[in-house]
Amino acid sequence: MRSVLLTILVRAFWCISLGLSLCSSAGAGETLARIRENGEVRCGVTEQLLGFSFKDEKGQWRGFNIDFCRAVAAAALGNAEQVSFTPLSAPNRFPALLSGRIDLLAHTTTWTFGREAGIGIEFPGIYFYDGQTFGVQTGPLQMKGIEDLRVPLKIHHTTSFCHSRESGNP
Repeated sequence: MRSVLLTILVRAFWCISLGLSLCSSAGAGETLARIRENGEVRCGVTEQLLGFSFKDEKGQWRGFNIDFCRAVAAAALGNAEQVSFTPLSAPNRFPALLSGRIDLLAHTTTWTFGREAGIGIEFPGIYFYDGQTFGVQTGPLQMKGIEDLRVPLKIHHTTSFCHSRESGNP
């Protein structure tokens, strides 16, 4: 009985995965056609985030997200230089993508169900995994219990939303 249930779950997983990949391919086809018609990849990037997207001393865009956009341009158009970069703040990134002002968003963005299903943004895959950690002073901490722990979080950020949802605190 257990192996039958496992087989059903595995088949259901593969059917759902296939269906999602087919849906993603349809949207990707429209975006690719638009990119080829325009002759460039219009890439939305973080305004200034060292290591990811920033302008160097010569005014040239550099970083991981920039290289990713250039790789997409090379794959789609055969030339890594056929790309334009639009610096975006966090509140402006989704409207720019949804309006068609940019073709690709290479920005600090957490993949959430609400963003994909709720506002219609496709996340075809994860290209960078990150994590969260804590930094503390060295030496003994002056805490009697966990209730004395204070953790600062950036407000209106996915991290603070997840924390408040998990802890039950606003």
